[in-house]
Amino acid sequence: GISGLGAAYALARAGVDVRLLEARDEVGGVIRSERVDGYLIEHGPNSGLNTSCEVERLLGELGLLSERVFASPVARKRFIVRDGRPLPLPTSPWAFVTTPLWSARAKWRLLAEPLARRPPPGREETVMEFVTRRLGREIAEYAVDPFVSGVYAGDPNALSIQSTFPLLYVLERDHGGLVRGALARMVRPKPPRPAQRGIYSFRTGMGALPRALGAFLGERVWLGTSVVGLTRTSDGFRLNLERGNERSTLDTERVVLALPAD
Repeated sequence: GISGLGAAYALARAGVDVRLLEARDEVGGVIRSERVDGYLIEHGPNSGLNTSCEVERLLGELGLLSERVFASPVARKRFIVRDGRPLPLPTSPWAFVTTPLWSARAKWRLLAEPLARRPPPGREETVMEFVTRRLGREIAEYAVDPFVSGVYAGDPNALSIQSTFPLLYVLERDHGGLVRGALARMVRPKPPRPAQRGIYSFRTGMGALPRALGAFLGERVWLGTSVVGLTRTSDGFRLNLERGNERSTLDTERVVLALPAD
């Protein structure tokens, strides 16, 4: 996956002798792109957001900047289906006032965000609980829920606000609300950002990124190699490996686990 590839890339660039063990026959994890009958199919994430100078630098090191394709301005509209109708997500104050996507009550509730009650003490809220408390149930269901589903393919009733949207959590914690926090951040010095921002992919799909990382690592990547055991030794760790019908061991000083949560 991208986490293991990123860690291995950083270690290799720092001169560390590293091995990346991948049970499948290709790198990338959930990031996988495929051409089918002339169409580009994304099996995982379909784009990235160009806001980080660190990622920009990484793409430059991997030679991917010229392969990057930014989204067309005509694709900026986002639609949410309500009562069987696709309705455009408002992108201006006037569009927000006139949109039928939310009721008048929901719009007034949104404007009352600075007056929302504080979070319950000592309990981690879900995304849905946080947004409902601060912005109202209707905004949570017809704005945040579709957004969370698109980004995380997850349930906002189960995802933690601190883990998935830490900025929103920090705005409330440090400034008492989202509007107050946003206003406070507007006057702060802004960190450096890439010259060209926006949503992007690559000519061959998002799979180009893990493929480029894998190509850089070369023989450091062991594909089709499963780790079936991990034990501590006096010098570090011993990994029990399976590659087809072959079994072997690998002794190493340190181990980075970049695995699915289960």
